[in-house]
Amino acid sequence: MLLSGINPFWGPPRPMPWSQRRKIMIDRIMRCQYTRMTGPRWERISTAAKRFCASLLQMDPDDRPTAREALESEWIRCVGSEVKDTSVASKQEQESHRAFAQFNRAVMQLLAQELTEDQVMHLRAELEKYDSDGDGLVQLRDFRTVLQQETTNVSSRIAGLFGDEIDMTFAPAYNDFCIKILAERDRTITEKTAEALDELDVEGSRKVDKDQLQAALEGILSPDMLDKILQEVTVGVDGKVSTVKVLEMLDKGLANHTRHSLGTIGSQHDDGDENKDLIDESNAIIPGGRPDISSRKPKYVYEAKNNSMREAEYEA
Repeated sequence: MLLSGINPFWGPPRPMPWSQRRKIMIDRIMRCQYTRMTGPRWERISTAAKRFCASLLQMDPDDRPTAREALESEWIRCVGSEVKDTSVASKQEQESHRAFAQFNRAVMQLLAQELTEDQVMHLRAELEKYDSDGDGLVQLRDFRTVLQQETTNVSSRIAGLFGDEIDMTFAPAYNDFCIKILAERDRTITEKTAEALDELDVEGSRKVDKDQLQAALEGILSPDMLDKILQEVTVGVDGKVSTVKVLEMLDKGLANHTRHSLGTIGSQHDDGDENKDLIDESNAIIPGGRPDISSRKPKYVYEAKNNSMREAEYEA
């Protein structure tokens, strides 16, 4: 990802549904069938760097280099001198990446403040429509189109962030983008809640009246989240609740809620016959993975001699 911006594993292209593509992508990960390091993104990458990546992408952990061996590899040893001899083109590319990083942070923070969780998930679905190759990447020009269409309330502010120094052919991973928005959104909600609690806690006792809590947090938390906290928070004999406990409950609730939302990205599987031979953690023994603790025998096992998966053979 750092060298090329391309995920090593991905599912087949659209129009196959994402739930099915996700299954195929997991199957390829479990088989260690990563994409070939070819194409325009890899043309500027040295052979030594490609060999280093390939050495890390080994199914068996014992076949991967140790940290010491990695540091002694050809590419790691020579990368320092390569950086010192940076070409003008590379410097321009670095500037473009730096500009994109600043743009990415600004857009992410803006959307985290303005969009609900459902709107973020809808945004991700719209971005996926432009992922014609199924590799999880969408060019910035398509990002701009989707953002202008789906975020009308802040589209003018977003448009101003697209400067001339940004390479519009750059293709970031839209799933990562949406995940970061959700994470930033949770952080923003926590900060606003903490500020509201501080305003109520005029005595600095880290306690506030429960009767005041609902009014203070109504515009910050979702109704469901606020109701859950109000129902479960412990009230002292003085009628007050601990602000520390409120924030702990909020952190836990946001983490669980966001985890559930992220899990919906491709988690709705259609377990049809076309997917019955795909490998996943439930039907295969993977080197270095968790031991098989299920009562049924795994269908696939790792074969070290050719670094691949094969169907298990059992005596009748």
